[in-house]
Amino acid sequence: AAGSVVDWGVFTADQTTGKNPKDQLGVTKNFDLVLSNCSKAAAKDAAIFVRADGDASTRYSEFFANAAANALAVQLTSGATPILPNTDNELKLANDIAANGTAAIPVAAKLVLTQIGVQTDTLNVPVTFTVSYN
Repeated sequence: AAGSVVDWGVFTADQTTGKNPKDQLGVTKNFDLVLSNCSKAAAKDAAIFVRADGDASTRYSEFFANAAANALAVQLTSGATPILPNTDNELKLANDIAANGTAAIPVAAKLVLTQIGVQTDTLNVPVTFTVSYN
């Protein structure tokens, strides 16, 4: 939905002890990109493209992070397929899309460390999704 927020809350330094860069913090947050009033039908094996526009992490370009984030980033996937920043990511849907119907694209968001030894950090990274298919 427009304006949805994924919030992992606050973590203390002891929760990062023993973690390495690219390790996950907290739980995976799952949500769906819901399509409605679809312009035309598409079979479940048809290519569908998801573009996620947002700032890429300066440490790991496959993750999302605002420029001020020192040690945190967000990893997005749909199934086993990564959703990379500012790229048309090709996915396959689990079900057909009917003309004038609806569809849901499952997305998993993980909070990851990008470096260790940082005392405090704040992550705030807006991501805008665009979906297209033939």
